[in-house]
Amino acid sequence: MSKTNKKNSTPQRIIAGIQTADNSIEFFAIKATKEVMFLQNGQTHPFKDLPGFAVREVCRAYEQDRPAKKILSSLVDDEGEPVNLPYARQVELYIYYMYGSLDHRADMVDGKLQAPENFREATDCISLNFGKKQLHIDKTPLKAREVKMLDLIANEKCYKGSVIASKMGIAESTYDQHKRALMQKLGVFTTTALIVKAVKQQVVL
Repeated sequence: MSKTNKKNSTPQRIIAGIQTADNSIEFFAIKATKEVMFLQNGQTHPFKDLPGFAVREVCRAYEQDRPAKKILSSLVDDEGEPVNLPYARQVELYIYYMYGSLDHRADMVDGKLQAPENFREATDCISLNFGKKQLHIDKTPLKAREVKMLDLIANEKCYKGSVIASKMGIAESTYDQHKRALMQKLGVFTTTALIVKAVKQQVVL
């Protein structure tokens, strides 16, 4: 959704689900507790209050993402002991990692989940190993290697190509090839433009 300001004609994006007539669902993460809330028809609700059709949809998505299910059903605590989360909590965590950003693009429209978001809570977020999770820039999907490279480029301590190549376990010439290919893929011509775009679209933290 968007509105246009008549004064400057700049689109003003509205958070999905925040209007009373907006029946779409917008999930968002509570990072302190790793809980999920959702907006619908202008009201905020806890994840447990999802309508029945939405519950069926998120459970279906979780069941179809086998790598995610394997990870979330096998979590361990700091001592290495199994956590054994209830199924409902596993599904909530799945949605937390897949749709944690609060933005103008609804996460569920007409009862159907939309594409996962560029959301991760840490550089090495477990969601990067989910089957259905894929970060993207300008709707262009990124490979795991490209995400790792962007993380390293964005880290000011690893600004030298030789350092980044070493951390990626590849030759510097190979790194240069990968970087050029990524810049061409995303339509940018400088490292700064590459990182600005990645940060704006929440690909790097």
